[in-house]
Amino acid sequence: MDALAPHTALTNAEVTAVACRVLGAASTTVTAWEVAPLSYARVMVTSGGVFRVTGTAAVGRDTRPWSAILKIARSPIGVVTANGRIPPGWAETPDHYLYWKREPLLYASGLLDLPHGGLRAPACYAVSEPAPGAAWLWLEEVQDLVPGPWNLDRYRLAARHLGHLNGAYVSASTDPAIPISAGTATASTALPSRQIPDVPWLAGGSWLRRALTQRRSRSIAALVADDSLWQGALVRAVFPDTGAVRSRLSALEAARERLLDALDALPQTLCHGDAHRPNLFATSDATRRDPAAPTAASDATCAIDWSFTSIGPVGEDPATLVAGSLVALDIAAGDAPDLERACLSGYAAGLADAGARVSAAQQAYGYACAAAVHWGLFSQHLADVLDPHCYPAAESRWDRPMLDLARQWAGVVHYVLDLGDRVLTQPPLEYE
Repeated sequence: MDALAPHTALTNAEVTAVACRVLGAASTTVTAWEVAPLSYARVMVTSGGVFRVTGTAAVGRDTRPWSAILKIARSPIGVVTANGRIPPGWAETPDHYLYWKREPLLYASGLLDLPHGGLRAPACYAVSEPAPGAAWLWLEEVQDLVPGPWNLDRYRLAARHLGHLNGAYVSASTDPAIPISAGTATASTALPSRQIPDVPWLAGGSWLRRALTQRRSRSIAALVADDSLWQGALVRAVFPDTGAVRSRLSALEAARERLLDALDALPQTLCHGDAHRPNLFATSDATRRDPAAPTAASDATCAIDWSFTSIGPVGEDPATLVAGSLVALDIAAGDAPDLERACLSGYAAGLADAGARVSAAQQAYGYACAAAVHWGLFSQHLADVLDPHCYPAAESRWDRPMLDLARQWAGVVHYVLDLGDRVLTQPPLEYE
C-alpha cells in the first residue's frame, strides 16, 4: 500500500473505527465517505500531507455526518529538496530537531489529552503506522471561531493559555521565594502541576541548539558573508542600511552559544515550539465538551502541529507567538512592540494562573533571547528576502507581491535584532 495516498490506501474498516470515535458510538455503519487534500504550504520534509475525511454513518436509526483530519507524518529519507537529497539517518532519531515520529508519539502517549488550562490540542481518534516510514494521525477537525487576523486582546488570551501549558510543567529550578502574585492563582487554586515525561523524543537538550546545528539550510553566517545576496534592488530597498544589518546579524551569530547557554540556565518547561498564529485556533471550552454546544465565546485556544514539542526555557513559546505571527503576516511588523506587550502580559498571567514561580526578569529575558536566536538565526524569512531564487516560491506560498513580503520580513529582522541588542548588553539576572 502507498501510505502517502489515503485515497487508495484507506479501508472501510479503518474509516468505520474513526467514525465511531468521532460520533462517540459503540458501533456504526459508514454509508459514504470521501477524502480531500487540504491546501497548505508543505514546508517540512517530514510532512506527507493533510487530508479532510468526511462522510455519513448510520447510528441506530439515524444517519449522521462526521469529519476528521488525517495528518500523515513521514520519514524524509530520499526526499529531494533545494539543498539536495535527504541523507540516511537525518530526522530519524529521537534527538533530532525534526524527528519525524515525534508528533505521532506525543499523541499516542496521551500527554495531549490532559487539560492544560485554556490550551488544548485537537482530540486524537487514532494513531497508526500503516507502512514503514509513515504514520497516520486521525485528529478532530477544529473550527476557528475568530478566523482571519487576531486583535491584541485575542493574542493576549492565547499567550495566557500558553502560560498555562508552560506553567504546568515548569522545572523545580524556579525560585520558591518568588510569590504567586501576578495572576489569579493562590497555592490552593493554581492549575495542576505536572512532570515532564522521561521519554527520548522529548530529551536531547535545547531544541533551538539542535535546530541550528542539524539544519540543512544556509546559516546566517553564510548569508551575511555572501556579498552578492545584498546587492539586489529589492534588498537595498528594504535594507538601506545593509552594512549595519549585516554587522548586527554577525554579532548575534557570534554570541549564539552564549545566548543558548543563557536560555538553558532559565527555568525549563514543556514547550509547544511552533505556537504562532497559523497553528492556533480560537475555540470554546463548551464545544470541546459538547460539539453541539453554542459557539459564541472563544474562551480557549487549540494548538495544532506539535512536532517541535520539546523541553525549553520559559519565554520561548510567547517568542514564537509574536515573531512567528509577524512572519506569517497576521499583524504588521510595525505593531511588534504592542504585540510583545500584549503577549508578555498574557503570558505572565497564565504562568501565575498555573502557580509557577517565574520572575518577570526571567520571563522577559527568555522571550527576548529566544526570539532573537530563533527568529534571527534560524528562520527562513531572511533568506527568502535575500535570494531572488526564493521569490517565486515565497509569492506563491503567501499570495503577496515579493516587495510587500520583503518589507514585512525586513521589519521582523529589525525587531528581533533589537531584541538581540537587549540581551547582548544585559546579563540575564539584570534583565528587566
